[in-house]
Amino acid sequence: MRFFLLFCSFGLLGFPSCGEKSSCVLTQDQMMEILMDVQIAETAAQSLANPVKDSVQEVYYRQIFEIHGVGEEAFKTCFEELQADPERMSAVYEKIVDEMKLQGAKQLKKKEVVEEEVSD
Repeated sequence: MRFFLLFCSFGLLGFPSCGEKSSCVLTQDQMMEILMDVQIAETAAQSLANPVKDSVQEVYYRQIFEIHGVGEEAFKTCFEELQADPERMSAVYEKIVDEMKLQGAKQLKKKEVVEEEVSD
């Protein structure tokens, strides 16, 4: 649940200004990949009721961090740091939405091909 609140504040996501020294160890692409997985996890858990939802989300986040080889603290540090620049946040969010649409279109195409093969 705590990450859901962080993700809901995604509207504040950005990157540090050029003059600031970053303590984030993740690249912009790594953060985007993690945040896409976070969005998927949040969507998957959306229909669950509490306290099951909170427990499932905790498992999802642990798995996301493990898959990406990043610790929770490193992610939180980067996420907090990224909240400083709304313009960059907007650009990152647009890239995430575009990538998720592209992945969805690819999955739909695969499904159509499989259905076509089955019906032949």
